[in-house]
Amino acid sequence: LSSTPASTPSPTAPSGGAGSMFTSAPHPALRHGMPLAQNLRMFKQYVTSFDSRTRNPQWVLEHVSKSTSRGDGDRQGSKFFEDQDIPVRLRNRLDDFKGSGYDRGHLAPAANHGGSQEAMNETFSLSNMSPQVGKGFNRSYWARFEKFVRDLTRECDDVYVVTGPLYLPSKTRNGWTLSHPMIGQPPSMVAVPTHFFKVVLAEYDGEQGKKAQALGAFVIPNAEIDGRIPLSTWIVPVEDLEAAAGMQFFTSFLTPCRRHALAEAEHVVLDQLGRAGAPSKLLTDGTTVVSKPKKGSNTVAIRASPRGPGTEVLHLCERARCELVSEDWAKHFNSDNPPPQVDSDSSVVIDEDV
Repeated sequence: LSSTPASTPSPTAPSGGAGSMFTSAPHPALRHGMPLAQNLRMFKQYVTSFDSRTRNPQWVLEHVSKSTSRGDGDRQGSKFFEDQDIPVRLRNRLDDFKGSGYDRGHLAPAANHGGSQEAMNETFSLSNMSPQVGKGFNRSYWARFEKFVRDLTRECDDVYVVTGPLYLPSKTRNGWTLSHPMIGQPPSMVAVPTHFFKVVLAEYDGEQGKKAQALGAFVIPNAEIDGRIPLSTWIVPVEDLEAAAGMQFFTSFLTPCRRHALAEAEHVVLDQLGRAGAPSKLLTDGTTVVSKPKKGSNTVAIRASPRGPGTEVLHLCERARCELVSEDWAKHFNSDNPPPQVDSDSSVVIDEDV
């Protein structure tokens, strides 16, 4: 486990034009350092960038494989803990969640890292946690989504996942407004995200022994979700998610050529779902929650469209059937894997994350 502040340019003057991040000579404004609001935290099998303004992870990046998820790890041997390498006034704290009504929701799930007790224990750091709605989300729909990602390792050698919170606005008579709850006590409060995203990059054996990749992005409201709603409802184009999240994903992999190929694959998938004309309605229409499945919204078997040899990247749902396990699975999993810690002064179970 190591901790570093988010990478910052050295205190030198720009050499590549106004506002350049590339530097060559000392910059007088940076004599006493620059403000820091993010901490890059490196754990055994995941990395998180913790945002001290919202006291949530900005993103969590994990590597999942058969070996990382299967082993002797037991969540009953784990305990939630505050990240001591983040100053107490800037981090989320155990007390923030007490009586809040929100779960301490893992962004890198504990079950993804059961290969060792050490790796599983590290997922219980609060720098890997965001406030999540419990009933109908963290303990059911979101848990089933995490299970879908984990099951990709059955046919894919390596799965890389970026998960993070979103704070999306809603439209009112006076224009766009951002509104979300806060927990804890001023001035060190924790923001409750309106949505969460996952960007999933799966690697598998392709033609002629070469590695092939499939990628997909999803955005789900932090709310009670009807378990009958298909996972495909939440597919969004990666570049639209990047615009909403303010960050780029898998920058070493998504070259311009691969971005073009992915955009074509996303169009193929969204066209089959009848959403080609409004691919990012979830991101552009605000925080409206899909509370019930639409008529005829059963799971669609997405077909990979022929795009010629050497296609750079498929959409994840062309490679894997984007279906969730049954709702009963989450009930059985939660009963077989009770949370390792429950607040003694609250009747609210504050984490049953998988």
